[in-house]
Amino acid sequence: MYVDQIVDSRPSGTRIRRMRMFQSFCGVNAAKNVVFVTTMWDNPCVDAINVEREKLHKERIAELADHGAAVTRFLNTSTSAREIIESLLHTDHHSSVVCQFAEELATGRLLKDTTAVQSLS
Repeated sequence: MYVDQIVDSRPSGTRIRRMRMFQSFCGVNAAKNVVFVTTMWDNPCVDAINVEREKLHKERIAELADHGAAVTRFLNTSTSAREIIESLLHTDHHSSVVCQFAEELATGRLLKDTTAVQSLS
């Protein structure tokens, strides 16, 4: 699960690198087990502009979303939290799926040479 707030008009470089690293860590083979959650929808500043921001957020995660990652809103309620947790528990997880990071290490790649670490530079 990757949680990100929706209220920033321009995400910081750190947030973009963190998201890129998460995507590189998971890889497309594990995408079906990933849930991207956006927060801050209860913020008074949320309006039509933030719907556009959500669209941009979805574009940044498009590769994993295209391979089955879920995208959902956290509405700052216990019901919303329960729904997200239940979706994680009821997802058809594929036990044989290994994240890209683990695959790279298993093939002998050095940590510094993994896609996830390289995405930070």
